[in-house]
Amino acid sequence: MRASTSTRCCQAPLLASWGPAPDRTIRLQNLITLDIGGTSTDVCVVTAGAPQLTRGFSSDSLPIRIPLLDINTIGAGGGSIVWIDDGGMLRVGPQSASADPGPSANGRGGTEPTLTDAHVIVAPCARSLSWRAHADRP
Repeated sequence: MRASTSTRCCQAPLLASWGPAPDRTIRLQNLITLDIGGTSTDVCVVTAGAPQLTRGFSSDSLPIRIPLLDINTIGAGGGSIVWIDDGGMLRVGPQSASADPGPSANGRGGTEPTLTDAHVIVAPCARSLSWRAHADRP
């Protein structure tokens, strides 16, 4: 296999889990994307209508040098358990409710509070706020 062919073949599986690039028809020019999974959250910044890009990353300490979206992952997702430490500080993870039983909001027996549960409680409150009045509009 030629190097150029192997490069094209390898890019698809590496990028498949991250999904497509943001749609360029979106009207907001400056935003932060947020993809909350079960155990992690992916964040990407879009400035002046263009997502930030990187020229590569490392996987298992091996450098991967291809242009791709500059997505940063934090170690807290929807299934991450929310708790209060001995000093009274709110913490998230690293413990997880896992898929079974999962967050309490799933109704499958989960009893520990998770980020998903917090979102279920906060979402109705957030809808009543006028945060969109401050959003970047065309």
